[in-house]
Amino acid sequence: MKTEKAKEVNQETETQVNPEIIADVQRSETEVIRISTREYKGVSYVDLRVFFKDKQSGEYRPTKKGLTVKKDQIHEVAKAVCLAEEAFAA
Repeated sequence: MKTEKAKEVNQETETQVNPEIIADVQRSETEVIRISTREYKGVSYVDLRVFFKDKQSGEYRPTKKGLTVKKDQIHEVAKAVCLAEEAFAA
């Protein structure tokens, strides 16, 4: 029983750990905003997350700072971001 539960958790974690990276947007010398797609429990998401550069390995690691958006909400969020960009331009 414990083994089956552990396998389920590992499979879910593996799905979360291996997203398809769409883009990295440089935020600072040590941080990027990573935009990726992933599937979790059969639901598709876009994930916008801050990653920091690990000093020892030089690899980017995720932080808790971020936003996960369901597939059917992407258009609405993108539209709102465009409106925010227009507000800065005015």
